[in-house]
Amino acid sequence: MKKIEEVEVVDIEETGKFLDLNFMIETNEWVSYEFKGAEIIIEGYGEQSLFRMFLYKETDEITVHSAYSQDYDVMEEVTWYFDIEKLHEDIEEFITKNGVEDISEIYKRYCELKEKGYSDEEACYEANIEVYNE
Repeated sequence: MKKIEEVEVVDIEETGKFLDLNFMIETNEWVSYEFKGAEIIIEGYGEQSLFRMFLYKETDEITVHSAYSQDYDVMEEVTWYFDIEKLHEDIEEFITKNGVEDISEIYKRYCELKEKGYSDEEACYEANIEVYNE
């Protein structure tokens, strides 16, 4: 008799839900929104509740990644934990009601500093100081 591997079935309603929007970043290639969501468990990373949704301009593709809180890098793709259409609607609704902080200039400077050899933490700190003090 062949053993059938057990598979955990997860209800999409119980996975990543949008809770709050932190900021947006826009580049030539994509627009990204960092948001807090209901915690999900990612194998190898543990519990995650900070995410970044990317909307790619050329392809209209949408992906979601787990995000770091200390800098602008992202980790694993977790798109399948979310109802993408609902997530996009929730973010748009939040922006309409509350607005969103656009940190594109900070992100651009962060990337420039990273290319010069700054660590993630140093680049993040310096980019914020430089842009906010302009």
